[in-house]
Amino acid sequence: MKIAKWKVNSINENTVQSLGDELGISRLAAATLVSRGVDGITSARESIKRDLSLFNDPFMLPDMDKAVARINRAIEMGERVTVYGDYDVDGITATYILSDYLKSRGLECDFYIPDRIDEGYGVNLDAIDKLMEKGTTLIVTVDTGITAFDAVLYAKEQGCDVVISDHHECRETLPEAEAVVNPTRPDSNYPFSEIAGVCVAFKLICALSGKTEEKYLPFVCIGTIADVMPLVNENRAIVAHGLEILNNCDHVALCALLSAAGIADKEITTESVGFGLAPRMNAAGRMKNASLVVDLLYETSPARALELSQSLCDLNRERQAEEKKIFDEALKILPDVFDEKRDKVIVLAGDGWHHGVIGIVASRLSSKFSCPAILLTKDGDVAKGSGRGVAGVNLYEVLSGASHLLTQYGGHEMAVGLTLPCENIDTLREHINANMEIDEAPPEIHADFEATPDMITVEQIEGLDVLEPFGTGNAQPLLLMSSLRVERVTPIGKGRHLRLTLSRDNVHMEAVCFNKTVKELNFTECDVVDVLFNPKINDFKGKSPQLMICDARINNEEIQEICKADELYTLVRAGSAFMAEYERCNLSYNELGNAWRAIFSLAKDGKFPLVRLRQLTRLGYEKLFVALAVFEELSLLEYGISDLVVEVKILPREGKADLENSKILQEIAIKAMG
Repeated sequence: MKIAKWKVNSINENTVQSLGDELGISRLAAATLVSRGVDGITSARESIKRDLSLFNDPFMLPDMDKAVARINRAIEMGERVTVYGDYDVDGITATYILSDYLKSRGLECDFYIPDRIDEGYGVNLDAIDKLMEKGTTLIVTVDTGITAFDAVLYAKEQGCDVVISDHHECRETLPEAEAVVNPTRPDSNYPFSEIAGVCVAFKLICALSGKTEEKYLPFVCIGTIADVMPLVNENRAIVAHGLEILNNCDHVALCALLSAAGIADKEITTESVGFGLAPRMNAAGRMKNASLVVDLLYETSPARALELSQSLCDLNRERQAEEKKIFDEALKILPDVFDEKRDKVIVLAGDGWHHGVIGIVASRLSSKFSCPAILLTKDGDVAKGSGRGVAGVNLYEVLSGASHLLTQYGGHEMAVGLTLPCENIDTLREHINANMEIDEAPPEIHADFEATPDMITVEQIEGLDVLEPFGTGNAQPLLLMSSLRVERVTPIGKGRHLRLTLSRDNVHMEAVCFNKTVKELNFTECDVVDVLFNPKINDFKGKSPQLMICDARINNEEIQEICKADELYTLVRAGSAFMAEYERCNLSYNELGNAWRAIFSLAKDGKFPLVRLRQLTRLGYEKLFVALAVFEELSLLEYGISDLVVEVKILPREGKADLENSKILQEIAIKAMG
């Protein structure tokens, strides 16, 4: 039984007080900085810095001088240039800003984004032929191209030059392009390599212009957030200034997009970009063609821009419907090929599953079952798919170990793409499950520090804005608050989410828990719980503090008791316990009957908190573990325990079960008597 381990940083209150006073920031903000290792005034000032001085010189990027020289020659000679992009938000925004800038320099410039379904990722030969037929003599890639060896060589042989701007990992050699601008090159002197593809394109623009072209920062901001880049160093300044411009938006297409997404009248944050704008922009590449978004970004008519934005919203709803359909189908066929207790990875295949959506579904399955998930769509004799990983497993290396079964594969630790013959699907599943090593240690959740009710005020929470923008690499503060009494649990959002009222020290706090139902909670009303949460402001009918719960469970003392009982039960089942420990697990028939009646009454919902079973039976947890095992042994039920929640399926049976047939009970009883 795995229980996530909460690791909470300790903070020095004197340092918190000193930083808060010196910088004039809230106690909550100062405590967050200290918890993240910032303990000096100078380092604290650097940590909250987000001005344009963080921008690095674009000419520090490798081959930037060559790229600028070749593009300037194209401008002087009046050549036709094509910006070749990718179909995700990073690639779309990069395509727009570079093509827009080159047009402003008088170039005959168009753009090309491959079709996800028909062409797949990267630069392809057919596309080069199409572009050259139109007269293109220079292709500038954005957010792609670093592995386009054959395509670059082919273009060169046909008389078309290629300049590559990309941010993906390089291989041992580079394509034979006129220039390869990439911060991840081994010979790069650029001081910060974790920038998005759109940022590399932006740097190219700044190098060509000789100044920081700030009007493009909203697009660089959107691409950086959507590509989940760490919001530190240069990215912090990009996103901060990009959001500032977005909040005073005068770009026709962006204003229309914000309006269609329903966030035009609200503060634009990293969250609203990540969950409002980005999915709609991505939907075009997933369901149709990403070029639609670039066309929208060029639109100058407000009415037409709004119309195109609404069409992106329609595509996003279509994507959501397709995602739900595939997810539901996947859950139906999952029990046939995946044993949650035995298997280490999910490998599922379906007919006609939309290739642009299966990656999202794989991510949902991976999250739900806490294991890597690979989803494949079959097309004739070939299957193509996407995989999503979990912490502690390098999914790319997993596929590398099964490369003899694959036609093609690529990706990185947490996300992969693959192609294979359909006849190899079952073999791939068996091979990975037999050979993959997975970390059996419970997952760890790291919290910034333990807070008290008096820290969670509107003023203190508003003071956290000095740490923004939040995102990867600069997460929202995650705090622990312990020993909270659960006053009320109220389902909201058609039962998919929960609102909780919690109290401690005569302070009542409102909390929200998304994507969790009442049945999935590991506690009930009147229990005392510990919670991990992000502090937020609820601005409905005024302002009030709100806990956005990330994880919650019965308080630590109860957890320790359960863990000790689980350890004892494991020793007993392994036959390596002492006599006194067998005695603690030895159940009378009356106790078993009591346990069965409680389980049967709770099982009508399918799931119930382990602590609730303890409350109803008044049995020790070690005895409850034995009881569940005995009932499963006798084919009365099937069960599993995850995150302190028991999931039970009562099995149909004729007549009564004979407890004397239980080998588990017999072994424990014999050893308990010595």
